[in-house]
Amino acid sequence: MSSLNELKTRVCDLIDSHKAEILEVSHKIHENPELGLEEFFACGLLCEKLEENGFSVRKGLAGLETSFRGDYFSGKEGPRIAIIAEYDALKNLGHGCGHNIIAAAAIGSAIALKEVMSETGGSLAVMGAPAEETMGGKINLLDAGEFDDCDYAMMIHPCPGEGIVGRGGLACCELTFEYFGRQAHSATEHLGINALTALINTFNNIALIRETFKPGQKLNGIILSGGDASNIVPGYAKSTFCVRANTLTELKELNERVIRCAEAAAAGVGATVKYETGPLFAERYSNRVMDECYLENMKAIGVPLHFPKPGEMVGSSDIGNVSLKMPTVHEYTSITPEHIAEHTVEFRNAAVSTLGDEGCINGTKGLAMLALDILCNEALREKINKEFEETVK
Repeated sequence: MSSLNELKTRVCDLIDSHKAEILEVSHKIHENPELGLEEFFACGLLCEKLEENGFSVRKGLAGLETSFRGDYFSGKEGPRIAIIAEYDALKNLGHGCGHNIIAAAAIGSAIALKEVMSETGGSLAVMGAPAEETMGGKINLLDAGEFDDCDYAMMIHPCPGEGIVGRGGLACCELTFEYFGRQAHSATEHLGINALTALINTFNNIALIRETFKPGQKLNGIILSGGDASNIVPGYAKSTFCVRANTLTELKELNERVIRCAEAAAAGVGATVKYETGPLFAERYSNRVMDECYLENMKAIGVPLHFPKPGEMVGSSDIGNVSLKMPTVHEYTSITPEHIAEHTVEFRNAAVSTLGDEGCINGTKGLAMLALDILCNEALREKINKEFEETVK
């Protein structure tokens, strides 16, 4: 059997030989942006590439038409590694979060790994997880048991500035309120019950308690409906909030406080309120042992990375739910200078720039080399698992 370093050199060389194909996948998905649960082009393209390279593919998992799983078994015993692809775009912005790069790197690393796994043993599961930006397709895949036979999970994500390993994430969900009052002519507003006033007072109530939020707790809301004409007292209004907290436990507690703010606001004007809680995105536990392996691998190919700096911003993703299930990493590959923010036109353009393509190939190599570390080193697996048990369980 080849040494681990020889295997890493081979997979990196394979990725370079497949570079045009990997970047073609990235660019095609970028050119055809699709919202969550509508990613039919991306899903079809990714599944086609996996099937062409000997993976067994199933589509439409967990009731999600645009989900998929591509499996490859080496024929020898060993761990099963889940490599996760995201491919949904942002409304009115396209791939301003660079999910085209995530998808291409997942496929590219899996195709390269397959070529050396007769020596390593083990198996791969490429998980196609739709709608990360909205309802969190990984949560559905977890609930449906698609991750149950997997031992480790990994993915990369594009970022501005120097690449990052070991970044955590906040628990998050969407909380939506509908307010029901009574319409009236504005000249006789005393006959109505103003649903918009109830909505506005919800925002005011939240402002009054915001100073009591714990560090890491965040709340942002928008008005979805506030009436149809200024000379009509609105009988209906609607708002939605993005709620974030350090853990799922904190998130549920904060949700209850926000709900009480809305209920009090509605009661104060005589309206009623209904609320709906969206999928719960869990906090993220990045496996430090895996992070350190990834960092060393990238250092070996000349790509600088760093662990998060104090106070560095973190977001939320359904990868957090996966990290509660098994040792997981969600590493960041640089595609832009630091001053360009994600979820912008500039970041969207960077996702198919020269730097974006370089970041895609670097991330592809990083995933493949980390997978080889896990496949080939039982002692490392034990160390990874021990940290998971102590940190997450």
